[in-house]
Amino acid sequence: MHLFGYILVGLAVVDLVLSIQEIKGLNKKEIQELELRSLEECRVEYNVDKSEVQNYLDMDKVIPDNDGFKKVLGCYAGKMTFVDDTRINWDKVRLAAEIYHENEKEYRDKSLKLIDECEKKCKLSYEGLSHNEVSYVVAKCIKDGYVQRGIKW
Repeated sequence: MHLFGYILVGLAVVDLVLSIQEIKGLNKKEIQELELRSLEECRVEYNVDKSEVQNYLDMDKVIPDNDGFKKVLGCYAGKMTFVDDTRINWDKVRLAAEIYHENEKEYRDKSLKLIDECEKKCKLSYEGLSHNEVSYVVAKCIKDGYVQRGIKW
């Protein structure tokens, strides 16, 4: 499963929050475990059904578009420090993608290009939105892009 599958379903308790430097020391499996743990903590915190998170993670399902799930994404994005308030840490998102696809150059290159495209697109679409809405817009852009381009999730 790919990082962005957990994004934006798109964050861990304070002691798990990682800076860019600390993420550099993680491997793909460690990031996946951190993301799953963060998603589960957020899902429980907001009392959202497990099926909503699973729908987000499944490549053939659309991201749930409801307030409860958006709270989970906002929580997750905050714990992973991908989104701080309404500021997106695109460098951290890119670094995570590089780690996920470190041995798959084609997927890494496609993923980084998609992230660049989402950064440009999202700058135009998140002004005035809440933290949860920004997290949702970013997660949707990335997941939709992965699906359209056939990038492993």
